[in-house]
Amino acid sequence: MKQATKNLLKIMGTLGMTAAIAIPMAACGPMAPDDDAPYEPPAEWHEDVVDNITMFCNDWEQFNNAASVRSPVYKELVKAAGTELKAKSTGLETYYTQLDLMRVNQQLPEMFIIDGPTNPELYRGLIRDGEIIPITYYVNENTKDQYPYLYEYLEQFSYMKTNLTYAKNEIWFVPVKWSNDKSLYVRRDWIRNLNNKIDEILVADGVVSSASEITDDLRAEYRFSEEGPADLGEFYRLARAFTLYDPDGNKQNDTYGYVTEENRDMDSWLHVAYDSPWKMWVAGEDGTYHNTATSDGSMLATSLLNKMIAEGYMSQEVGIKTVGQKQDDFATGKAGMMYAHNWYNVISANMMSANVASSIPDARDKILICDAPAGINGNYGGQGDVYYYRGWCIREGMSVERLQACLNLMEFLHSPEGIELVTYGVYGEHWEWVNDEVGGERVTLCEPDGQGFVQELRWTDFAAFASYLTYTPPEAKALLTNGDILVARDSATAATMIVSDYPDLYTDSMIRYQAGAYDYFDETVLTMITNSSLTANWEFDAKTWKTDWKEKMYSVSDAMRTAWNDFVSQYMGVYYGTVMEQEYNEAVQSGNMVKVGKMPE
Repeated sequence: MKQATKNLLKIMGTLGMTAAIAIPMAACGPMAPDDDAPYEPPAEWHEDVVDNITMFCNDWEQFNNAASVRSPVYKELVKAAGTELKAKSTGLETYYTQLDLMRVNQQLPEMFIIDGPTNPELYRGLIRDGEIIPITYYVNENTKDQYPYLYEYLEQFSYMKTNLTYAKNEIWFVPVKWSNDKSLYVRRDWIRNLNNKIDEILVADGVVSSASEITDDLRAEYRFSEEGPADLGEFYRLARAFTLYDPDGNKQNDTYGYVTEENRDMDSWLHVAYDSPWKMWVAGEDGTYHNTATSDGSMLATSLLNKMIAEGYMSQEVGIKTVGQKQDDFATGKAGMMYAHNWYNVISANMMSANVASSIPDARDKILICDAPAGINGNYGGQGDVYYYRGWCIREGMSVERLQACLNLMEFLHSPEGIELVTYGVYGEHWEWVNDEVGGERVTLCEPDGQGFVQELRWTDFAAFASYLTYTPPEAKALLTNGDILVARDSATAATMIVSDYPDLYTDSMIRYQAGAYDYFDETVLTMITNSSLTANWEFDAKTWKTDWKEKMYSVSDAMRTAWNDFVSQYMGVYYGTVMEQEYNEAVQSGNMVKVGKMPE
């Protein structure tokens, strides 16, 4: 998950106060007394041989297997860096605890991944304590001939120099570019099954009193689209039908329409449909920015989820179901829809393992992956805010030669040759040109797995886990099984991503209070979703649904409105929402911040 970080305050609980106080002492370079102090590099020193550089990231220990056999991709990476490469790994759950320990023990590796400005306490602390280099101090206008690709890549993040008041007009990590990568999954075969008994459904829903009244035009009007639900009204109607009308044909009441999970950002699409981007600062008509956590759109999204749970159209285990359990519910035929990552081949393989699909083509036929439904104003999409997913820091205080090796590696991995290497592999080993036409169409030489799927290169050559250090575009998946679907979905979801006007703008009060306020939002919404006393009292009417969903699905119960108002009052007061809003708008109005607001090409 994009929001899976652990902030630096965990040191207090993990290592105790003494360790927390010791953090500044762990600095590898000069310690700046405050955020405004200009960066001063440490004195240069040299070493004769750089035997290797170590890169710390979660869940990529396989990289070292490639190093041990000197795989084709690994050899090219070593050539680019000029030294051997080692991966240090741990699970995501323990990653930041391990990183904290390394800081305390002054054992930071040469390179390590962090969440960057989205975890301002950690990022600010690393800068303040002189533990990482400012990348743009070494990669800039004066050195762009030496690092042309890395320089060009970093330029799209230049807003970080000013929007982060503590950044000393520098960028201190190499962001891994990211865009929304989630879609709505729908059981297309279930839609067909419903359409095959549309007469029965029309009678049951009271559209007609008997099947004899049904005409072809009426059937066409009420059929469910095999392209998936285009709007919230169709989403609700389909979820309801998936629950009530035995879409799998097993004559059991054992299906439901929509499944979600414990990670609340997996329902971000619903907030977007209600014109309220997920946890984002959005300007009102008067130009004043407000956080969408307290918006009416967030309330409407919460109310709809509450309604669907109360009616049984959605899994009630919303607070405890993991991402894996959610995917299993979809793949095994319990749920008809889910919003999930564009891991189409993973879901297809799970469906085959569950004997719900007999083959890759059968799974492809049964699984529709499409855009999330839109609201009445046509808004749709998923989680956004910033267009990177973590990024890489380089340790301060290394020799000139060791620092050069790190920068050389990053330059290569952001060049066309480097991206091609970690995406497709080595020519003649992992891929070749169709009919030997150079520059034409590529074809993979990688062997499929046991189920017949050609997976990402890193599962053939583990050194391609180095793709974690760079950005690979949607078309990079073209050679995989179902590559046409994967490329199309990644491209489509990237286009729908909503980015903050002022990404990574954190004021002092936000650094102190925003995380706690968001936790309060998540906890409150989760409680509201499962509280049946807050359920809206409108009823579905199939005969008028095509128009009146726009009114019904935009109304809430008096109890929900009262509960929401209480939440907003607490958020703005006890959780410092008013203070944060005031500071945020003051920062925007200062004229010192860079407005971005769109995804770079």
